Amino acid sequence: MMKTSRLIIVGLLYYACNAAAAATPIVVHTYRKEGANSQTRIKWASRKEVLHNSALLLDAARRGYTNTVKVLLKRNVNINAHDKKTGNTPLIEAIVKGYVPIVQLLLDKGADPNIANRRGETPLHMAILAKHPQIARLLLDKNANVEEPDKRGTPPLVDAVKLNDLDILQLLLDKGANINAADREGNTALLKAVQGDQTAMVKLLLNKGAHINVVNRKGESPIFEAIGQEADDILRLLLAKAGNLDSYSKGHESPLVQAIREGHNQIVKTLLENGAAVNRKGKNGDSPLHIAAAMGNDEAARLLLAKKAQPNRKNDNGDTPLNIAVINGHLPLAQRLIAAGAGVNSHDNSGDTALHQAAKNAELAVARLLIGKKANVNTRNQAGATPLNIAAAAGNQAIVKLLLDKGANVDAKDKTGATPLEAAASGGYVSTVKMLLEKGANVNSRDRAGNTPLTEAALNGHGGVIALLLAKGANIDARGKSGVTPLLAAALNNQEAAMIALLNGGADVNARGINGMTPLSYAAANGQTGEITLLLDKSARTDARNGNGDTPLHLAANNGQPMAIRLLLAAGAHVNSANRKGDTPLHLAAQHGNLAAARLLLENGAKIGARNRRGDTPLHLAARSGKLALVR
Repeated sequence: MMKTSRLIIVGLLYYACNAAAAATPIVVHTYRKEGANSQTRIKWASRKEVLHNSALLLDAARRGYTNTVKVLLKRNVNINAHDKKTGNTPLIEAIVKGYVPIVQLLLDKGADPNIANRRGETPLHMAILAKHPQIARLLLDKNANVEEPDKRGTPPLVDAVKLNDLDILQLLLDKGANINAADREGNTALLKAVQGDQTAMVKLLLNKGAHINVVNRKGESPIFEAIGQEADDILRLLLAKAGNLDSYSKGHESPLVQAIREGHNQIVKTLLENGAAVNRKGKNGDSPLHIAAAMGNDEAARLLLAKKAQPNRKNDNGDTPLNIAVINGHLPLAQRLIAAGAGVNSHDNSGDTALHQAAKNAELAVARLLIGKKANVNTRNQAGATPLNIAAAAGNQAIVKLLLDKGANVDAKDKTGATPLEAAASGGYVSTVKMLLEKGANVNSRDRAGNTPLTEAALNGHGGVIALLLAKGANIDARGKSGVTPLLAAALNNQEAAMIALLNGGADVNARGINGMTPLSYAAANGQTGEITLLLDKSARTDARNGNGDTPLHLAANNGQPMAIRLLLAAGAHVNSANRKGDTPLHLAAQHGNLAAARLLLENGAKIGARNRRGDTPLHLAARSGKLALVR
């Protein structure tokens, strides 16, 4: 045997099960890599020794041993045999490795060019996916099926785009491939060519009649994909075939809107040159100019305005492009729109103007621009708010100053009766409050509920604002229509810091509000020990009764507030005081199962046998309410 550089014994690996079978040829071939010195010996063997001679053909095709393939084909080995694991035929094995001579040999000897493997991949699919254009041509010359999809549903034409070989694409089309065939995801050859930025392929497919209005399952289409990739040359090819450009949309967006949104301004220019509608309304009634304003795309706005885009067109919310530009703080774009004739006093559906929006969003430079262009500083929205009301409520001090300097009404009331001062006080904006007071704001103005700026500051716990308002003469005990004073509002909302500021300013510690509740009543009911201590130190009455006859001790017992009970008892609260129903604090603690509160009351002399007006003792109420732990 000739000496070789690589010995591979193939022959004696295969055995048959049928001992009586006739003699069959088997290769016992010793060979190295394919070359001129390869040797092949044929030994006759019975089927008892051979399971499948075709396995040898698969192996030889896989390894690229052309001479071995030739010998096996002469011995009538099954040319279309399948690998048990992959389902690959000898032809597919050779294609995968790019062994052109073996592919040619197998095809010439009658190998079926359309037998697929277990994944549904035909020889043509494999040639394309493996990027072997020469092999693809051989298969097509042998009438390979140009339509058969693989198990993923991908037709050869779609796979061919991945190969980026115009000749193969042309050959597939010449062989009758459906130019608009799509895979399971809806991708056609044209869509894939656009996504791959393959200009020449796109041109060929369009010239052959490919549909440009296809949309895959992801919502992707050729025109929108070209826009997304800024593929201007491809887009121009598509537009030449598009007809009515605005009949193409992605959801509610036109191609022009997508280009603007993504900032592809060369594409915007191309689309406008090809007749894209500049004033077409899309989602929410937005025009392309609205989108440019929202994105701050000044160049797109310039291009649109040059094509007669309407600067005062409103969307479904009543916003003009100028309003949108202001909302998003795009000063240069706002300047461009105003120069193009945008109205500065246009109201949206809520009545807001661009100046309202600038005030809300602290856009000082934009506000200056608008006022300089005659924006009305005292215009009102549907809630009755002026830009100053809006700016004060947001604490935008610089805009508040600008508006005041430009003549804004310092005491303008919205529909609730709130002034800018009340809005700023409610938000706790100390500097803004100070500025408004310095400009003469009415410190005791009242809204429709009768509340003053001081009440709003107290309700929200803004001690610093309270001090400012008191220093300017705010009525410390002013009552709203509900009868609530600032101190009651602070106690009701558990605002201890506000209570301190008000008490230090001389607020009535025993003022009565809704249902006769005092500040101490609220503090006791809520168990606010710090507030209770504060109020007691200011001589709050422990025996003050609300409309039900409840003292602060009743309220603390009812709500299970043992720490509050302890403080009230230490301050002299009457432990057996009865309310209008005759209930003592112990009755209420028992009825609600407040064990700790009941124990504390008993320890301080509460009468367990006290009866209310119905004749019930605390034990009766506990038992009736199922509070067994307390009964025990």
